Amino acid sequence: MNRRLLWIAVLSLLARPLPADTGEIAAFDGPEVTKLDWNIRALRAADINGDGRQDLVLLNNDRSTIVVLIQNEPGAAAAPERSLHHNRWEPVVEDARFRKESITAGITLYDLATGDLNGDGRVDLVYTGAPHALTIRYRTEDDDWREQRITPAPDPAQFGPALAVQDLDGDGRDDLVMLGQTELAVYRQNDDGTLASPERFPLPDDNAYGLRLTDFDRDGRADITYGHGRDPRGSLRVRLQTSTGAFGPELAFPLERLVSAVTPVQALNSEGDTVSAYTYVAGPVGQVQVVTFPQTSESDADRLPRPRMFRPRQSGRTPTAYAIGDYNGDGRSDVAASDADGAQVSIYFRQADGGFTEARTYPSLSEARALAAVDWDGDGRDELFLSSVKERIVARAVIDADGRMEYPQPLPLEGKPVALAAHASPEGALLAVVYEDSGAHHVALLAGADAEPRTIALPKLRTDPSAIAWWDANQDGRADLVLFVPRDPLRIFVQDETGAFSDASGAAGYRKGLVDGVERSSVTFADVDGDTKPEMVIAARGFARALRLSTDGALEVVTQFNARTATAEIATTLHLRRAGSGGSHEVVLYDRRAEEFTLLRPGAQGVYEVAKTQVADRIEVVGSWSGESECFIFGADRFWWLPLEHGEFEQKPLAPHVTDLPGVRYGYVVPVDFDGDGIHELIAVDPERHVVEMLAPRAEPTGWRSWLHFVVFEVDPHQPQGNRASFEPREACVADVTGDGREDLVLLVHDRVLVYPRK
Repeated sequence: MNRRLLWIAVLSLLARPLPADTGEIAAFDGPEVTKLDWNIRALRAADINGDGRQDLVLLNNDRSTIVVLIQNEPGAAAAPERSLHHNRWEPVVEDARFRKESITAGITLYDLATGDLNGDGRVDLVYTGAPHALTIRYRTEDDDWREQRITPAPDPAQFGPALAVQDLDGDGRDDLVMLGQTELAVYRQNDDGTLASPERFPLPDDNAYGLRLTDFDRDGRADITYGHGRDPRGSLRVRLQTSTGAFGPELAFPLERLVSAVTPVQALNSEGDTVSAYTYVAGPVGQVQVVTFPQTSESDADRLPRPRMFRPRQSGRTPTAYAIGDYNGDGRSDVAASDADGAQVSIYFRQADGGFTEARTYPSLSEARALAAVDWDGDGRDELFLSSVKERIVARAVIDADGRMEYPQPLPLEGKPVALAAHASPEGALLAVVYEDSGAHHVALLAGADAEPRTIALPKLRTDPSAIAWWDANQDGRADLVLFVPRDPLRIFVQDETGAFSDASGAAGYRKGLVDGVERSSVTFADVDGDTKPEMVIAARGFARALRLSTDGALEVVTQFNARTATAEIATTLHLRRAGSGGSHEVVLYDRRAEEFTLLRPGAQGVYEVAKTQVADRIEVVGSWSGESECFIFGADRFWWLPLEHGEFEQKPLAPHVTDLPGVRYGYVVPVDFDGDGIHELIAVDPERHVVEMLAPRAEPTGWRSWLHFVVFEVDPHQPQGNRASFEPREACVADVTGDGREDLVLLVHDRVLVYPRK
């Protein structure tokens, strides 16, 4: 069966009455057919010419054009296009009520959105493509289309929806959001009708899709949602808009076997109440899932907060380095992150509400691989210290009260710096720098800008140390140094009352097997026994151990935290003392193999036991930090912020639906409120069997009922499988395109737009 005979089957099939059951919500005529080309996509509905009627607009990559289908006066129909092929029979299969306009783009087109992007009251078109990433076509007074290419713009995603237009900040002007391959961009409209420079947010993971603007937390402000699929686990990603109008970090909500975009919907919960929810299709059976996310006002002591994910800018593959400090002196801690290959550093300044939004980026040293922060000059602001192996310098960067960072200035040190660490004490700031000079390794200790550095020799090193850290190892009140050397036991240099340091790793009781090959990323420092003195906690396979150095120089185990399984690959630990816990210490193990958190609490005899496990995500840990009200896990290309005192979003599934139609598996769903009762019905599409099914909510029992289904077109079962249409209808939308005040169903199938008018 060729394509022409295929469409004869379509028309003959759809001329028959559509099935319906009792309690039918809507019935349809049609379809009305508009023929275009095969490579069409991004079906959208909007009142393009301002006549009060909904038109259709879509992309045509066969002709590199944007096609606008203008709705005619009710009762009028456009004349079908004449065929140029006279040597074969081509039946007339077009009878739609649109007139066509074409706008030449001249590029490969990906996605499309509509809105008033210059404040003149007319609908404009914005689209992504290649080689021009982002373009706006402004509709002029004489109904022409003025072109403007928007730069800068992210590399565009090749599958939509990846563009959205909406008034984000309530100023009455439409703004633009673009989801790219590796970053998200927000373009706000200025008072003069131009678009401001974009706010750009690097994405923690590539290949995000399904951009939506929706009020996720129900605070009256538009938030940004999109999906990310990773077999067998997918997730809904959310960026909440803050009270200042900025957008925060990503929140990830796991959705098993996510196979479609996640779409907002008003649904019924188990009590029969209308709730804001989200719907999607889950594999492998193609069932409709509906989930809601109620928000709690307080943190839950029985679970960890959901990580807020940040992706600092990275120009290469060098792992990001981090430093926490109050850089602008506002009394709130900020986070600095290096981009070693891009010779820049990003600072996430803490906002007044306690959160973080977009980072500010500044020029910096080339290949700055280590950062540290300390108030060097006592002015109440932490300075940022950076070391560059390539430039062979350690530099100090000063950030003013407005958050502007001066270019880092070098410190008077010679040699190649390979690691550094800062320490704040009542006596003043200390900076330890590990450097190599002429094959010899030393630690330089700096106590201020004018003080002469002291040195500690590091003999018998086979390779450069990877890191250094400050820790009161023997708990005598003086800060000692911990040196991390690849493939060697870590070494501890103990400070005496004169300020001199001696190597404790040669003592008889120094059990090197406890610390052999330990990496800095697996080590945290925390008071695990409640004596206010921190121990060193080392994450390992199946457990984590807390160590300290005894007064006679012996390494001893204070306690051990066992994971749920012996095969757990513990990458780091977090240490919590939450408000209201009575000082009880909780330990969280991050298992990178299972991608989950394990929460441990002390049992009746003080032995730490598994209290709860919680799904996390993937991060390549380079370090972590725990405080009284928040924790951070730092990764090679991202970091997680876990605020302990914030309210959380629960994830509650509502009634799913699996069709009873034989062999049918949904591929995507489109919500629509046909009956205007504020609760959505669902249009569920199986694009492999070319079936559309209408689902209506029901309160008793809670769930969905099918009230209509039909096959869009038939395929000859004897036709070879490779020649059959594989994913049709590939798009669907709902809009009143017949001018009767009722929403109609519009499908994009093959080279045609099908309109099913409401009866």
